[in-house]
Formats: sequence, structure tokens, C-alpha cells
Amino acid sequence: MEKHFLSILIVSIFAIVIFTIPYLLQIKISPIILFSSIVMISIYVVLSLEIIHRTSIAIFGALILLIVSMLLGIIIPKDALHFVIEVIDFNTIGLLLGMMIMVAVLGETGIFNWVGVKAIRLSKEVIHGN
Repeated sequence: MEKHFLSILIVSIFAIVIFTIPYLLQIKISPIILFSSIVMISIYVVLSLEIIHRTSIAIFGALILLIVSMLLGIIIPKDALHFVIEVIDFNTIGLLLGMMIMVAVLGETGIFNWVGVKAIRLSKEVIHGN
């Protein structure tokens, strides 16, 4: 319960700040940029407090931004699916997938533990001058 209250408090304070500073400084910022920054900070807060699973909160945040973009007329609902597929960078997804597979395989071999032990031994040698 404390985590939920803390996350609501942090996001509320950030929302107040993000909406008042542009008006105080008389800067024109698009409403979708303001809303996107609130959603992004909200996602980071919920992720850091581990209230909801990481994948669920990321998909939920993307869905909220997509819906708000359609409501504000930035994305035409008829073209929403095409827009979403168009902005996905499949090269990046492929790179991340390949790296995750390599890390999973290397993790099973114990190479990360071995590198850690070697680094500790090397740092002891450097500190003690052996």
C-alpha cells in the first residue's frame, strides 16, 4: 500500500510541475508532449517500485499514449495499426533479441562468474602491488 501511495504522490507532483513550468516561463509546449512525459515518468516510477510487471506496464503506457494520440487527432484511428507497425524498429528488436539469447547462453556457461572472479583477483593485485 505504501508503494502505491508513494507512486501516486511522485507522479502527481511531477504532473503539477510539468504542467505549471511551461506556463510560468511562457513556453508553448504541445499537450501530447506534456502528457507523454507524464506517462513516461509514471512508467519509470511504477517500474522502480515494482508494483506491476515490467512488460505489463510498458504495454499499458504505450496503449495509453496511442489512445490519447487518437483522441487528440494526432493519429487517425483508421491508420493507427499502420502507424504502430511503421514506427517499430525491427532492426533494434532483432539486435536486442540476439543479445538476450547470447547473454542467456553465456550465463548458463558461467562466464560472467568467471569474469567477476578474475576482475576481483586482478583488482586485489593492483591494490596490493603484487
